[in-house]
Amino acid sequence: MSKPVLLAFLLLSAFSNCQNETSTDNQTEHNDDQSAEANQTESKAKLYHGIIEGKATIEVQLVTEDKKVNGFYINEKEGILYPIKGVKRDDGTLELSAYDDTGGTIELFIGKQNGKTIAGQWFNKSEGQSDISSTFKFTEKEIELAQKDLEFIKGTYEYTIEDYNSIIIIEPTSNHTVKLQGFVAYGSCTGEISGEAYIYNNKLINFFGEDDCFLKLEIGDNTINASEISCSYYHGHSCIFDGTYRKISEDLNWIITG
Repeated sequence: MSKPVLLAFLLLSAFSNCQNETSTDNQTEHNDDQSAEANQTESKAKLYHGIIEGKATIEVQLVTEDKKVNGFYINEKEGILYPIKGVKRDDGTLELSAYDDTGGTIELFIGKQNGKTIAGQWFNKSEGQSDISSTFKFTEKEIELAQKDLEFIKGTYEYTIEDYNSIIIIEPTSNHTVKLQGFVAYGSCTGEISGEAYIYNNKLINFFGEDDCFLKLEIGDNTINASEISCSYYHGHSCIFDGTYRKISEDLNWIITG
């Protein structure tokens, strides 16, 4: 990391540490608030085992907030991951579009939820394949991570090459979610991302942001491989979050507090 950028990070980190020196009563209240937020998050992030009849077996993650749905699915046979965006209609119908790195819809799921299952019609929207359809069914499942896996994920990660500097900070807040911050700087181009991301398993975390931004974080041995789709909302044209980050600290060197 270049000296000016490093100094800025250190100064902001020091400021963050000062902000975190609170009383015991305030900390207790903060922990209670975090627990309430975690319980709310648990109810909106769901994992599913899915079948597209006659086509594929898939694994699905869906995050529902009011009427908005984000997520992804992995084709188990091909190992290909597709982000999902969609809506939940007033009558309970779910319309979910799987899209590619151009943002174009390639598959469409239209169905309804009944308890722990979602079922309906699947449509292939790829060019030249729009007449192909089938049925699908998603069945909810639970994946619980061990505490050691959550602790392994936690920390500050850095990607630096020549004048390109980027940092990602991750703190698990529940068995399904993490608090995420990311910063990138390359010359006059800068970017930042901050919010809640969702644990799929001990190898994958996903962030769903504005304008269909999808940031995939693949967990390695003290590394994170980050790749993004449609995340220009969060950064300039010549600096993105893609790259292999190495853990530089198990501490949480927050740049933005609160």
